[in-house]
Amino acid sequence: MKKVTGIYCLTDTKNGKLYIGSATGEEGVAQRWGNYLDSKHGCNKKLIALYNEKGSEYFEEYFTYTLIEYFGLSYDPKKILEREQYWKMCFNTIKNGYNDN
Repeated sequence: MKKVTGIYCLTDTKNGKLYIGSATGEEGVAQRWGNYLDSKHGCNKKLIALYNEKGSEYFEEYFTYTLIEYFGLSYDPKKILEREQYWKMCFNTIKNGYNDN
């Protein structure tokens, strides 16, 4: 995962809500998912609110991680962000999930 960037989905298996995100950094998906494993919320507003309400155990028990699309580290980050927006629209995660933008 250190050698790929891409679009991922966090799934709350208790309520079915999704969070769509992207990883474009030098260490790719591994670095981004590491942020979630450490903080549980990855500094995302709606996930922070859920963390404050339910605690870290909720994330450990009910959240799964899925890589939706992957690209090489040299792939254009702007195109990755465009694909992230596409998946947010497909899954309607701003209205019915944990995305807020």
